[in-house]
Amino acid sequence: MASALRDDKRFVRWAIADGISVTGTAISNVVLPLGLLSATAFVFSDAAVFGAVPALVGTDRLAAANGFLGSMISGAEIVGPALGGVLAATIGATNAVWFDSASFFVAAAIQGSIRSTFRVGVPPSGRLHVRAQIKRAF
Repeated sequence: MASALRDDKRFVRWAIADGISVTGTAISNVVLPLGLLSATAFVFSDAAVFGAVPALVGTDRLAAANGFLGSMISGAEIVGPALGGVLAATIGATNAVWFDSASFFVAAAIQGSIRSTFRVGVPPSGRLHVRAQIKRAF
């Protein structure tokens, strides 16, 4: 039993070392560039969402809307991976990815159907320079 355990430990060490060498290449060539692209897209998406919410719900319901939006994001982060696992197990991984891709197109179509100017309040009469805007913000 001791030799089997020792062999298992060697196998685990080998698997970890091999996994690191394989993923080291994958991380540098694929994962990191995709992560950078995803994070960059998230910045613009997040700014757009929080810029659009006041225009859609008004300033009087802004706190409730932000709370609801936060709870929906948290719920999606919990339910999404579980649903993805169920889909991958039932319809296959490839079809689950196609389903995920289709859901993004449905979301884009729903967001595209929103008709709003996305402007809140009255625009200032004169255009402020960047330094004046920063000074005004503080």
